Amino acid sequence: MDRGCRYRASPYRGKPWRRLFLAAAVLLLAAGPWAASAAGTEEPGKVVLSQDQALDLLDTLIARRPLDQGRVRFRVEGTVAMAGLDAPFLAEVEQRGAKAVVNVEEAPPFVPREIEAVLSDARTFLADFDFSFAGVELLEEEPQAVFQGTLRKGASGARKGSVWISLETGELRRLTLSYWWGTVDSTLEYGLELGHQVVQNQQVRVSPWGLSLTLRYHGFRWLDGEDQAQR
Repeated sequence: MDRGCRYRASPYRGKPWRRLFLAAAVLLLAAGPWAASAAGTEEPGKVVLSQDQALDLLDTLIARRPLDQGRVRFRVEGTVAMAGLDAPFLAEVEQRGAKAVVNVEEAPPFVPREIEAVLSDARTFLADFDFSFAGVELLEEEPQAVFQGTLRKGASGARKGSVWISLETGELRRLTLSYWWGTVDSTLEYGLELGHQVVQNQQVRVSPWGLSLTLRYHGFRWLDGEDQAQR
């Protein structure tokens, strides 16, 4: 791969989700922990990361193709807050590779319709953008490789965005998308379920609407074993 300052991800397409607050969960499911290495430190708290190391980190994240996790079912508990309104919701997701069936038990009616445009962008973000390494930043005192992306020719959706990848775990910790109407900013926390490393908690903020989502994912159950038992 050309190690210039620009990076173009390989195309990857997927069908949009019916709900923004469920799309990010399936997009960012992680199959297992893996580590990324930094070049070293010149002084305590300051991490030096070469461009090649940074691009290798991005390559590895893309190669994991976090949508392709086989068959898994999980529950979503969340709260949507906007303009003084605060509404809980429950949902169940059954994912089959890059497809999913989403059953929402409660869905607040006050979420702006433009939010649905984010669903497709979130699923194809790594494929639809050309990235450049922007340096190392701290997120909650943890060093992150930061990449800034611009929409590549022929793609549609968010005009630009950024990703934060942990140098300690290789996890995608933060994702931002910018549109003409505003921005979407999401942070993620991970945990273990049945030996798999998955997103367990997520915070999403949408500007300028003042919309915020607090999400908790639990009850993960991988279904491949059920398929084999039925054969």
